[in-house]
Amino acid sequence: MEPRINRQHLLDRQYLFSVLSYDRETGAFAWICNPHCRGGSRRTDKVAGTKTRAGYTLIGLNKVHFLAHRLAWFYVTGEWPKHEIDHKNGIRDDNRWGNLRAATVKQQRENAIPQRRSASGVRGVYWFKRTQQWRAAINHNSKPMSLGYHDTLIDAVAARKAAERRLFTHHREQV
Repeated sequence: MEPRINRQHLLDRQYLFSVLSYDRETGAFAWICNPHCRGGSRRTDKVAGTKTRAGYTLIGLNKVHFLAHRLAWFYVTGEWPKHEIDHKNGIRDDNRWGNLRAATVKQQRENAIPQRRSASGVRGVYWFKRTQQWRAAINHNSKPMSLGYHDTLIDAVAARKAAERRLFTHHREQV
């Protein structure tokens, strides 16, 4: 889940247009001018933002930090998102307009990518040492559900995918 940095009431959209440009195709923000400029000091070649440890892009405007995907939503629609903004492909710094969608917390969690240390490479499928089997599990409405123990990884993954099709409302997309 993305970090909560909510200072959206501090930003005027016209001011945003005057200091940043947003490319819907690449998802990149670029400085039109320095946020403190007064009719000069143009920096059109400099990409705005820094990547956080969590993988999101953060942009500072007048000592206030904004997540780039939320800023992109505001830039294009003129409204701040009511809930979360989900990256369809699961890549947190891919802020292309076609890769962003409004989502609830539940939908965003459904679209999470597997952890790097995952033995199976599939969310919800784990190697269970005690039984020497693959365990499949899923969370639905904040409740964990076991999908059983399986002798093969293929069977465990199939159980997980069947549960996702049955329970999930959002799915990761190739964008």
